[in-house]
Amino acid sequence: MDTGSSSEAVDTAALENAAGPAVTSFCWWRGDLPQDVCEDYWRDVHGFMFARVAGLWQYRQLRLDANRPDLWPAVQGLSFDGPGVAQPQGIPHGLFLSEADLAAFGNHPLPKEAIPNDARNFIGRIGALLSPATRGRTLIDRINDPALQGPPPMPAFVLCFVPRTHASPEEFHRYLIEHVAHP
Repeated sequence: MDTGSSSEAVDTAALENAAGPAVTSFCWWRGDLPQDVCEDYWRDVHGFMFARVAGLWQYRQLRLDANRPDLWPAVQGLSFDGPGVAQPQGIPHGLFLSEADLAAFGNHPLPKEAIPNDARNFIGRIGALLSPATRGRTLIDRINDPALQGPPPMPAFVLCFVPRTHASPEEFHRYLIEHVAHP
């Protein structure tokens, strides 16, 4: 009997890098609601609405704990501290295979009206970033076992970099790839 599973390892980095443009948002939950209420609503209601829109290739939600500046060695010129109010609690990430898929998604009535209106039920503040193809990359996937639901088998971290200088997006991206990601 075929269970649909395979003993062959899936190259999740290649799979994720098949995507073109990506939309990544940083979400701060409403302060007048408990965090677990916001996270449950995001997972059980809002996420399903978002994930069903035509054009979307992959959608994931990352729940964030408070910043841990003690995890990293000191690096001159980099600050690992961030005030609590500046730290988001969630990151939704939508991937698209092409610009045409992104346009189909953006022209659909759900992301134009219903999703922004629904977000007010649990999000107090949001900031979004549209990354062109090849800007968001999985460089190495050491686990090679995507967690479908539930907590990951080991801690996962999201690194967010904000330039202090007025470098162009291209210069900043190149610096991060060459001096942070690859080493």
